[in-house]
Amino acid sequence: MQETGSGRRRPRPLRPAPDLPASSAINSLNRSTGQQDLYPFVLPQPAIDKMAYVHRTIRAAAKRS
Repeated sequence: MQETGSGRRRPRPLRPAPDLPASSAINSLNRSTGQQDLYPFVLPQPAIDKMAYVHRTIRAAAKRS
């Protein structure tokens, strides 16, 4: 959470983890050799985009109320 000037806390923007490219590459390598994903919690970009959209929509609705 980040502090705002009014003392209210707001959530941080949704950002993928910095190790996302590395874990994605490792999973791709494992799949190419018939192995299971080493890091099974990689979110595909469309899922990240959808979560960001939902986050923006909820924030906009909260500002209107």
